[in-house]
Amino acid sequence: MYYKRRPEVITQVEEVYRAYRGLADRYDIISGELHKANHTIATAFPDQVQYAMLEEEDDNIPKAFTPVDPRKIHKSTVDGLMKKKKGGDQPGGTNKTSSAPVDKDNAREEISRLQKEILVMQTEKEFIKNSYESGIAKYWDLEKQINDMQEQVCHFQDKFDESAVIEDDEARALMTATALKSCEDTIVKLQEQRKTSASQAMGESERVKVLRVKLKAVMNGHGKSLPDSPDPCDRNERKYHGFEMEEVHHIKWGDFETQTVVEKIKEHFERDGNISVAEITEQIDELVDKVVDLELMVSSQTSQIDRLCRENSELESSLQSLEEENTSLVSGSDEVNEKLKKLEEELVRVQALESCFHKDESTIRSNFSEAISRLSDISEMLQSPVSEHRASTLADVKASNTADDPGMDELVAEPQMESAASGDVEPDDAGKTTEPVDVGQEKGGRGEQQASTSCSG
Repeated sequence: MYYKRRPEVITQVEEVYRAYRGLADRYDIISGELHKANHTIATAFPDQVQYAMLEEEDDNIPKAFTPVDPRKIHKSTVDGLMKKKKGGDQPGGTNKTSSAPVDKDNAREEISRLQKEILVMQTEKEFIKNSYESGIAKYWDLEKQINDMQEQVCHFQDKFDESAVIEDDEARALMTATALKSCEDTIVKLQEQRKTSASQAMGESERVKVLRVKLKAVMNGHGKSLPDSPDPCDRNERKYHGFEMEEVHHIKWGDFETQTVVEKIKEHFERDGNISVAEITEQIDELVDKVVDLELMVSSQTSQIDRLCRENSELESSLQSLEEENTSLVSGSDEVNEKLKKLEEELVRVQALESCFHKDESTIRSNFSEAISRLSDISEMLQSPVSEHRASTLADVKASNTADDPGMDELVAEPQMESAASGDVEPDDAGKTTEPVDVGQEKGGRGEQQASTSCSG
């Protein structure tokens, strides 16, 4: 009644609202342009972008920008960060060395060991650099997809004045199914990549063997001897890895549609409560960590193979050049000795890379087996009824306790004997008494009940 008598108050409120709405619209436009500019800067100059910037997001602000081409992520990204890091180091920091060798032979062994470690670290550095650059591109691509979908949600909400809230169980089930499907796809992809790397590694190993024979013949022609190949046990490891490669199988989780997996997980969440949620969440977290570690290992191994291929090509080119000049070279001259020494050093580097690959293969294989086992356990748990899963969990706990304390077996058996001696009636969870039912009859009764329900529907 008060506002009807004072229309000027209503007019002022409407003017204030329109001004506020106009200001909010301008703020949205400016924020979107600012986010777009930040994205452009991050694409053009990624070495100037701090990691903290990736966490500064506002889900309520519509963001519009173009997708990122991974080729536009400049290779100077990590180089720029390393230059800044080197600029902050102390001048005397690079002069720190380990304990000095006592004689010339020990110095040679120390130099060889350090060169091998440097070779491995350089390979890992290249992998980390490539992973960072590809990760930045993938991050912005996912960011674009999320914001495009968020814009559609906001558009539909404003146009139809409707909203939807996802239930907690459904949201957790969807995220769980997505994580499982992603892990399964990643494992399958890594297996194919690993098989390719193993086949390529065997080919490179044959090249190393051929180049070593050629270099040994050249050195023998000039009165030099080539030391024996280090780690002779590597030959057995190569055969073992090549033979065992085909025996790794993956869980065909892809046979199940995502919606089917979501329904199964949701059923566990609804019927088994917080215990099932905690179990599945913990197992999936462990599986994801294992798959991430596995992905890093396989990618690092791929980088080692690429570097081994390049080193082999360089060694082959140098050896071919020496063979062509062999007729004009004088045995025992400083020039010949220097070239033979360089070729021997190149061969040592190649053999170090080859040995590193085959030693890492055992670790990668064990991680593959563990990841596949975890995925298989989760798959069986989700495909089995909740009651069976609970019974198997109790059986595992009982077996664990019995292994730790043999007397626990008798303590667990006593209540079962007393229950059997008391009669054919036993209480259920609610405190009521129920008669024992034969398992076959119970399954048949359930089947008839489901059939009658489906027919009535």
